[in-house]
Amino acid sequence: MVSSTPITRRSVLRHILTGAAAAGVGRFAYGGGPAIHGVFVERQPTGAEIWQVTSEELHQSNIYCEVPYCSRDSRYFVYARTNPKLKLNRTEFMVVELGTWKQHRLDTARSLSGCAISTDGLFYYVKQTDNGHTVLMRADLSDGATAEVYRFQEGLSIRSLGTVTNDRRYYAGGAMTEPGWTMFDVALVDLETGRQSILDRDPYILNPHPQFEPGEGRTLMIQHNRGGEYSSEGKLERLVGPEGATLYLVSVPASRPE
Repeated sequence: MVSSTPITRRSVLRHILTGAAAAGVGRFAYGGGPAIHGVFVERQPTGAEIWQVTSEELHQSNIYCEVPYCSRDSRYFVYARTNPKLKLNRTEFMVVELGTWKQHRLDTARSLSGCAISTDGLFYYVKQTDNGHTVLMRADLSDGATAEVYRFQEGLSIRSLGTVTNDRRYYAGGAMTEPGWTMFDVALVDLETGRQSILDRDPYILNPHPQFEPGEGRTLMIQHNRGGEYSSEGKLERLVGPEGATLYLVSVPASRPE
């Protein structure tokens, strides 16, 4: 017998969350006070519900979603906020549970620069240590467990969002390794061997949006902002010129623009 009861997204979420709680999985490893909850805004004629996740008077971002920054089962997603009260790592990453809208602080980071997500919900971000080192961190969004996975060599600063291969071997991001704001780089890190290298260098990859192809991850797509320009003081004067932006591919780990 087929039920005539409509199946809504909310009922599906409730079923998933109830089942997960009964199985004892997906529990957060966070501490530091009670969870924050979302605020219900309205229910639309279609049955869709709108919830407000943030309420603090802070600069907040869902992280430029070229790929979804969420756990593998889409139960949790992460957003960033800037907290001026923090001294060293002023970006806070908040993880939200869909359906219950509970949220917890995952960790702090230097900025949005360097953020990446794997297809199995492992979140990568760049953090500054108390003794001045720049490190790449990894967090499992399903349980909140964090770990340092790489320590960058001195002089390398990731400026763009990052990207990571599905096998978690390679991590890449936009960088600038020489002063002057006239030449920009794409840095590549082999997380298996620890080798760090410059994959490509060009005056117009000032906004590279690097993305590994989602299969084997041995090709990296780069955005080429032809005609873009910074002042010598580091102020963006032109994001792209009349030539327009384009895309090109680089083989990984070899540096062969295609």
